[in-house]
Amino acid sequence: MSKKILLYNFNFMTSDQFSEFEFSDYIFTPILEKQPHPKDTISLKDTLIYNRYMTLNSYVLLKNNQINSIIRAGSKYPNDRKVKFFDDILMFISILIGRNVVPKSYKNYNNFPPLASNHCEIVSRNSSELRSHLELINNRVKDQDWQNKFDNGYHIKMLYNNSNIFVREPRFLSFTTIWEYLYARENQNKSFKQILDTCLDHKIAYLLRKYLLSIKRKNLENRIKIFRVIRNQLTHSGDLPVNCSEFNKHLSVASCYEYMKLFEHLTQLLVLKTLGLDAFDNLQVFNIREHLDELSTSGVINSIER
Repeated sequence: MSKKILLYNFNFMTSDQFSEFEFSDYIFTPILEKQPHPKDTISLKDTLIYNRYMTLNSYVLLKNNQINSIIRAGSKYPNDRKVKFFDDILMFISILIGRNVVPKSYKNYNNFPPLASNHCEIVSRNSSELRSHLELINNRVKDQDWQNKFDNGYHIKMLYNNSNIFVREPRFLSFTTIWEYLYARENQNKSFKQILDTCLDHKIAYLLRKYLLSIKRKNLENRIKIFRVIRNQLTHSGDLPVNCSEFNKHLSVASCYEYMKLFEHLTQLLVLKTLGLDAFDNLQVFNIREHLDELSTSGVINSIER
């Protein structure tokens, strides 16, 4: 016997990108009249509606005998039932399509998202891609060694929660904690003091080498220090721009924002890479690979600094 659950905000850019699909024990179906339809021009109002307004625009059929959550292992719903793996799947979908996809019943909970869109970029551009990406992720998170290494995927929950911080400065700071966390999980043989004494430059460089860079760059720690400098500026001074002797130059607020956006993109790519998904090509429009190559080679991105 299947159970039907209405879902908020499950859509791609246009209705023709969403066809009914089955994944594992779930069948996802769009409500076509509630899906966004193609337009020749998109106004500011259209963008605001897309990003802000919660819409019941799809539903899922699922079996009642579900397995328990992995990402939220041990957590319970307000009715004292254990959180199910279905909630993990909705979290994966939300990260992959940049939308806060939640069941209708969540409207009664305190953690109901404030807006329809989050600050993850669209990786899965249609239902076919999404199904393929979910299969990759599903295989990875159900692996016991992966669960032991990443504490059941705590960094996935971090990315989902942090992407719903709608002010860019605190959002950037929260994203740095994901890199701190992943470095610690990759180096569980190190003591807490050793982790604490390791500079953020080294932690970011370590993870870039392991997960995101195809070419091993020398002196990488020094070349990607802009992220640590911005983190320190916000943490200790509270505002931008960056103006420090370490750079021997003044970095404008606009340039800082560009570097911060790049870091957010790299964080999403990093988390997805730990899930077995290489999404560089899916975000090609942002030139992330080119920017990372330039930064890791020269220490600056000329098109950003102004």
